[in-house]
Amino acid sequence: MALSSFLNVLSTCYIPLHTCTSTMFLLKFACTVILSLSLVLSAHTAAIDIFDKRATEAEKAIYMQMHNTVRAKYNAPALVWNDTLATYAQNYVNKCIWEHSNPNPYGENLAAGYGKSYNIAKGIQDWANENTTYSYENPKASHFTQMVWKSSLQLGCAVQNCTLAVLGNHLSTYIVCEYYPKGNVRGKYPANVDRPVS
Repeated sequence: MALSSFLNVLSTCYIPLHTCTSTMFLLKFACTVILSLSLVLSAHTAAIDIFDKRATEAEKAIYMQMHNTVRAKYNAPALVWNDTLATYAQNYVNKCIWEHSNPNPYGENLAAGYGKSYNIAKGIQDWANENTTYSYENPKASHFTQMVWKSSLQLGCAVQNCTLAVLGNHLSTYIVCEYYPKGNVRGKYPANVDRPVS
């Protein structure tokens, strides 16, 4: 039944009410179905927008430039962008779960923060700043060590806005980077984490 027919039925249903009961029921039912479908479709469209998100060229440039600048200081080869890693990162960051993905065949760094000043560059800089606590005599895994891991040659990253309990349920910028081959391998630190180049 077309919308004009529905409106026509509405305008004719006044007295006696019992003659229009079944038509009114059908009208209400049809309106409910249409409203429900429109809500489902709009939610589906929103979900598609989220899950189809990919790093922009500007975002890729930030990820690559910041990683490779830090890596150069530690005699590590430049990383290259890998779309498969970026897709893995995007699929994971879209879940808004503040923990490492598991199982994960890649190395992984997570960062999150809120406020206007927190962005991709700030998250990556926070990882790089962990160099001040790294001990060459007693090496331990950190975001910094994964960033400069010499055997890791490929990078893919993603960002999403999430409400994270770990940050007081504030709407936060959540960043995930994946590295291949995986770094932070026990017993391999001396060969993969050099002292800074002077």
